[in-house]
Amino acid sequence: MPSKIGSAIILGLALGAAYMLLGIKVDTRHDRLLDSTSRAAQDYQRFLETFGSDEFVIVALSGKPLFDEDSLDAMVDGLDRIEAVAHVKQVSGLPAVFRDRYGSEDPEALEEEMTNTPFYDGLFISEDRQHAGLLIETEVLDAPQDRVELTAGLREAVQPLKDFGFRVDLVGTPIFNVVINEYSRRDTLIMFPLAAVFSLAMLIYLLRSVKAVIIVLICGALSLLLTMGSIGAAGLPLNVVTTSIPLVLWVLSIVNGIHVLSRYQAQLFALGDVDEALKLSLSEVRWPCTLAAITTALGYLSNMVSSIAPIREYSFFMALGMMLSLGVNLILAPTMITWLRPHAPRGAISGESRPFHLLAEWVARHRYGMIAAWIIVYAICIYGTTLVESDPDSLSFLPEDSELVQSYNYIMDNLTGTRSIELVIDTPGGWTNPEYWPALQAVADGLGANPNIARVVSPLDFLKKANQWDHDLTVQWYTLPETREQAEHLLELAQEEGDSGLERFVTAGGEQIRMSALETTTRSSELRDIVDAAESELAALPGPMCGLVTGMSMRLENMQHQMMNTQIASYAIAFVLIFGCIWIGMRSVGATVLAVPPNVIPAFGILAIMGFLDISLNAATVMVSSISLGIAVDDSLHNVAHYTRLRHKGHSAYDSVIETMGAIGPEITTATATACIGFFTLAFSAFAPISQLGMLSGAAMLIALLADVLLVPAMILVWPRAAETTTD
Repeated sequence: MPSKIGSAIILGLALGAAYMLLGIKVDTRHDRLLDSTSRAAQDYQRFLETFGSDEFVIVALSGKPLFDEDSLDAMVDGLDRIEAVAHVKQVSGLPAVFRDRYGSEDPEALEEEMTNTPFYDGLFISEDRQHAGLLIETEVLDAPQDRVELTAGLREAVQPLKDFGFRVDLVGTPIFNVVINEYSRRDTLIMFPLAAVFSLAMLIYLLRSVKAVIIVLICGALSLLLTMGSIGAAGLPLNVVTTSIPLVLWVLSIVNGIHVLSRYQAQLFALGDVDEALKLSLSEVRWPCTLAAITTALGYLSNMVSSIAPIREYSFFMALGMMLSLGVNLILAPTMITWLRPHAPRGAISGESRPFHLLAEWVARHRYGMIAAWIIVYAICIYGTTLVESDPDSLSFLPEDSELVQSYNYIMDNLTGTRSIELVIDTPGGWTNPEYWPALQAVADGLGANPNIARVVSPLDFLKKANQWDHDLTVQWYTLPETREQAEHLLELAQEEGDSGLERFVTAGGEQIRMSALETTTRSSELRDIVDAAESELAALPGPMCGLVTGMSMRLENMQHQMMNTQIASYAIAFVLIFGCIWIGMRSVGATVLAVPPNVIPAFGILAIMGFLDISLNAATVMVSSISLGIAVDDSLHNVAHYTRLRHKGHSAYDSVIETMGAIGPEITTATATACIGFFTLAFSAFAPISQLGMLSGAAMLIALLADVLLVPAMILVWPRAAETTTD
């Protein structure tokens, strides 16, 4: 019966959680999805320490004559403003050359140099000479606020260029992270409350009792508060994955509350006494609710095998949230029922049971045909799972018509790459050794031949340009010098002229260099092809040279493969843990085997949906399969538990199935409808991770409901003794 002490403890913990909630921050940087302990992470850290950040921003200018004097003056003014922005380390591009080498004079000479040498092609100027690019190199951006400040400063700095008449496209990893954060925040503030309101409306309609709805809402809110407070107490920010916890946990928490209140209302309608109805309903729901919460938590915990920290954080706190929700709904909800004494809507329960009695009778008559139909559904779903790919496009997180996506596509189609694969090559004795140059040039040429590479920036390019500068910018002198002495002399002259940019590509001793391959794709499979090509080129280097591939872009691509491994491993672990838990809880091998088909089908179903709709595995979708397995078990457990009680009372298998469906059908339909209306509301989000999570989670619950009302009764009647357990 209700525990006043337990309820007081819950309320006290909620006060502390509310305080801890105030300290939660949001950090949706994609680099938080990366494994910080891997060999790749260590290589990347050494790269940062040696060469600095590989994050950069591209400002593309078009729509005005590039070498018109007024245009150049506007670009130089814009350059000055950009250089003054916080966290900007270096800006290169057409206006920088005009200002620094030509003193902002002689546009004709600038045009001749920019257009008569390949040094600037595919980086500072397009092949058709209609697009100019500014390459903004940044400091290492450690804090989320750094990117926010950088993005805000750059947006303000380029506004006069837009006012002048330029088309201005602004892209880059820092910009992308900020825009993702903006979309995530906006949709969290809009879509989540909207989904909660729709769930509330459905809850009011289905429970038909204001007091019952208040109890469910308070228990759901406290479950959410305790969980989010735990995140705050752990000092962890919400990331691109964990930002979905509030809604998902809210939905699953009120589902738990619905089971308690629906069963109480049914018993109150039958008995007419609040205390007796509460006592009997708790005895009926305590065991299936507990087992369902445990299996759902295990579904989440199976993703703890992931090497991706945000996925582990999401899994842990969702599992914690499910157990907290169980405690709140089994301790506080009964206490509130004794205080508020919600009524049972007269006639509603018996009226709702009748359709489910008829449905169960129809299933009973067609039990073998129903099982055959579900076998066909299984076959279709299994085929659909073979279509799922781990080839996401990071731009697909945003709407196709968003300004940032349009800018990315425009720049990649017309000017240059927007991210880079970094090659670090050891050159013992110094890279100015002419014997190294043919092999280094072969690496750059081989990688540059990839259709998804706009340009490979190499120290050899700087050396060729220095040679051309030393020969009055004559085009034919854009070549490598003949000797090491000549090379070192040219580099000394270039350094005397000012910042040549070479120091960002060569270490102080010259025994290690960097090549940057600028990518014109954001698709995972195409990035993998680039990485494989780069590794092949490096493997072909003659000794004593050797190298490695690194960079944020490569690490993000590796993450996609880790997600695929997570999907396979976590589902296998979830399967073993969940059905092992069911076997322990039901103490019946037959019942456990019987639970497999209806509870596995939601996972196959959502993978099939992903395959048929071309939804790739990503940070949002990778966990849904194993999680859906834990969620789907919920309704089956209530189903089998009620069936078992009736069998223990001496009812026949047929009568027990019919009565169980009449009693449990409205309850699980209420829970599923309330959850689905919340999840499916998220499908309208413009932010793809939220939209996909909502759609797939709602689909999983809907498939689970159909399996529980159509497949489970048929299986029980075909194999009645399997569903009988020793648990009462």
